[in-house]
Amino acid sequence: MRRQKNKFLNFILSCLPGAGHMYLGFVKQGISIMTLFFAIIAIAGWMRLDIMLFVLPVLWFYSFFDSLNKNSMPQEEFVRLDDDYLWSDYMEKGLVKKSGNGKVAAVVLIVLGAVILIKNILKFAEEYLFELFGNGIYYWMDNFYQIIFAVLIIVIGIRLIAGKKKALDSKEADL
Repeated sequence: MRRQKNKFLNFILSCLPGAGHMYLGFVKQGISIMTLFFAIIAIAGWMRLDIMLFVLPVLWFYSFFDSLNKNSMPQEEFVRLDDDYLWSDYMEKGLVKKSGNGKVAAVVLIVLGAVILIKNILKFAEEYLFELFGNGIYYWMDNFYQIIFAVLIIVIGIRLIAGKKKALDSKEADL
């Protein structure tokens, strides 16, 4: 049985996203928050996309205050809380949720992919436009994975929107 823990130790562990949740017994939530936090750092560094780092403070504050709030709940409410991965709803129901979050995720993916593509195209135009067969080939080989990643997330975003539209159309047909 999960029980509430020492508030000071929970405060200290909550400074690392996900660790406070794990300390309280919400291991799946803690792992998913921690994975998401460090995955954003890794992807932003690997893809050289500093713009993705603006999400980190939001995730950090969510993790910090959610952990503290869970530990401050009355014991009866605390015991009734479920421990599940943040993405489990998406895995069970597909990437499109009934609540409309799929559309938001789709737009975010399309915008992120467009930013990556535009960044690479502008960089190419600025640095290598006149040396297409020299450094231009090197540029495309060096940044090929970023371009593929950008196209991939744009396609996923478009599929999310198309899936959401299809689900809404079938729901309207049932009425």
